[in-house]
Amino acid sequence: MAGPALCVLALLLVPASAAAPPRRAASKQQAKPAAPKPPETLEEDRRLQEVMARVDALVAEARPLIAEVVKLRGRYADGDLEALGKERLPVVHALEEKRELIRDQIDEFKTLRKEFQFRQGAAIISAIAGGASADVQDSLRKVMDYDNYPKDVSRFRDEIDEALRADLSAFDQAKSAREAGIREKQFLAAAAGGSVLFLGFVVWLARRARARRLETLTAVPVTVTPAPALRAGTQPALGMRTPLPTLRGPGSTPAPRRVDPTPGAVIGGSWRVLSAPFPNPLGTVFEGEEVQGRRAVTIRRIRDELHRNEKDLDRFLERARHVSALKHPNISEVLAVFVEDDRVHIVTERVEGKVVGDFLEPGRRINLPSVKRVLLQAAKAVEHAHQAKVIHGDLSPQCLTVTRDGLAKVADFGIGIEARKIAAKLSWTDPIGNPAYLAPEQELGSAFKESDVFALGVLLYEMTTGALPFEGPNFLAQKRERACKPPSGIAPGLPKALDPLISKCLSPEPQHRFRTVADFAEALEKLPDA
Repeated sequence: MAGPALCVLALLLVPASAAAPPRRAASKQQAKPAAPKPPETLEEDRRLQEVMARVDALVAEARPLIAEVVKLRGRYADGDLEALGKERLPVVHALEEKRELIRDQIDEFKTLRKEFQFRQGAAIISAIAGGASADVQDSLRKVMDYDNYPKDVSRFRDEIDEALRADLSAFDQAKSAREAGIREKQFLAAAAGGSVLFLGFVVWLARRARARRLETLTAVPVTVTPAPALRAGTQPALGMRTPLPTLRGPGSTPAPRRVDPTPGAVIGGSWRVLSAPFPNPLGTVFEGEEVQGRRAVTIRRIRDELHRNEKDLDRFLERARHVSALKHPNISEVLAVFVEDDRVHIVTERVEGKVVGDFLEPGRRINLPSVKRVLLQAAKAVEHAHQAKVIHGDLSPQCLTVTRDGLAKVADFGIGIEARKIAAKLSWTDPIGNPAYLAPEQELGSAFKESDVFALGVLLYEMTTGALPFEGPNFLAQKRERACKPPSGIAPGLPKALDPLISKCLSPEPQHRFRTVADFAEALEKLPDA
């Protein structure tokens, strides 16, 4: 930076000025007064102070949240996890929000600081050269204070990240221990029940064997009494079987499954179904069209387990409508969100092309220039969403479509994140999202902007090498241990500069990855094609 370099130069000049021979100093009748600061520098100084005041206020608001997270962490081992989970979510979300606001303010501070340091450095050198060096030390001290301030705030943001990671780890461990305890109790109960059944069966066999032995050894005279004739229309009093009434109650009979719409049906008043449904982890998907404009669309019918209660439904709709506000050439546009037949429906534009997953046959890779063209477009879409406070959270080759003209479109922003949160509450075993592309923190229940950077790194690795960096089944352990080979060692012809780029994307800790998708795109664009 220009500021620190000028500061060093000024520090070298100040002692030189002080050490000038007395004879030369005596020749001057009076030292020149300090040069006035230009108005631009004063305005930038004022704005820097305002930004610092906002950051300090955010830091003060974040400190009690960190303390509350630490306090909650100590209660996970013995507390009610369901109640604590509801209690921790607003605290964690508030702390994440403060962290993002601090980062935005520091970015603004760095931009202002660059201009201020340039002007201030020039003024300092000019003052020293002209002999007006009375306030040079104060100016230098202020420049260096401004240079150190973001570093101090960065250490506090690392403290926030560490608190969030420790909270996630503690909550996950407590949940796992609690589930293991429940499974152990269930196993012991099942074992006890099996033992009782086995003992009962042994007793029954013993009694039956004894009865047969008595029948064999004892002669009992039998008198046969003819049965009375039955009147027409009567039923025997004994041995008659009558149908039992169907029992009603929780779990007695499954709820009737709602029938999916058939081709030709109109749903939501505006959308016609054109195909049979095909399954999706989030529900079912149909090809369709707009009734009036005949525009080709894709209709996603979300499975009702993801929004059975009113709170989950409101959150799901809020997320979907937030995503529908995203407008970008590289984002598959959401055209409508509605509820019909107690199911959430999401209508998006249908992109005519092939998903990236269709190009990734086993052992087949894509040339680096083509990969860069596709992923740079995807990065623009994700960065646009991040600026609107929307994280994708489920990037994979299946949600990235390339048209015949080479236009890349990204779909399904944010929906997977909300679905995983609801599925976690329901203790689903069916995975939502491909674990090969999920960042480590997502497997522990949280998602950041850097989580999308991780997924882009996995896509870059897979598209250039034809293989996944982490192949499972223990994905989390492999990601934490960085158990993947450098891409240049797998596919000949790839530039060595690709290795550190992907290594940074796939770092287990979010703060060690590219901090923004724009930074990732800049590094990818500078990458040589061979």
